[in-house]
Amino acid sequence: MICPWCKKEFEPRRHTQRYCSRACQQARQSAMHYARAKAKRQAESAARAIEKTCPACGKTFRTAYAHKRYCSEKCREVANHKAERARISAKRLEARANRVCPVCGKVFTPAKSDGIYCSRACYARSKSKNTTTFVQQKDPRLGRDSLAKVRAYLALPARQRWRRIGELTPAEQNLARRMWAEAHSGYARYND
Repeated sequence: MICPWCKKEFEPRRHTQRYCSRACQQARQSAMHYARAKAKRQAESAARAIEKTCPACGKTFRTAYAHKRYCSEKCREVANHKAERARISAKRLEARANRVCPVCGKVFTPAKSDGIYCSRACYARSKSKNTTTFVQQKDPRLGRDSLAKVRAYLALPARQRWRRIGELTPAEQNLARRMWAEAHSGYARYND
């Protein structure tokens, strides 16, 4: 006779003996017990299964767990990634909302996170203010309108510039020479 569990041939000692040993009989019984228990669990879970729609892919799936939202681990990861990106975007938008332009005082939301000025005009105005302040810090003898005066002087044709050099103070003449040299050397510190 052949043992139905281990498939070995054996000689039975009784006419009711089906297995070659007690170990094979117990292994078969425990396997049958686990198979029945598994079938029972599957039947119970099928009975209480809920039909849901996956919010990530839109596919319909059945589950025994009421808290399960996604049909697979991949869909859960994709949805969580999208939610995290949306949360970060909202946080960044909130961080840059309601900024105050340092030039005109207008409240605005910049297009980029590092925006300081509300417009190109305010940016240009701030740079011209910074240039004036920089020039005055370099040479305290320069007046408030010295930079504008020097720029108007440099805008004149060369012949007129030499005739009108006497209208500038010595500090303004030095500034005019430096600005002219920088404008013609390729490095424009005073030109916006």
